[in-house]
Amino acid sequence: MTSCRCAEAISTRMKAHGARSVPVEPITTSSYPTPARRPANSELSTATLSRDFGIVPRPWEAALADILDRLIGPVTPA
Repeated sequence: MTSCRCAEAISTRMKAHGARSVPVEPITTSSYPTPARRPANSELSTATLSRDFGIVPRPWEAALADILDRLIGPVTPA
């Protein structure tokens, strides 16, 4: 998952919750220079967590929906 994809999902779900939503514009790493070097791929793997502890995290999309329900309130029907 890219940072942009995550930000787009948050923005879309915020709008569904009736909260302020902003457009997300993807940019390249070189377009946003920072003092620290950024890795080309910073996706986190849950393989070790699953292998060592038998924990299989649920999809991030479902977790995001629950988090926004708690922070903002449930989605209100249109």
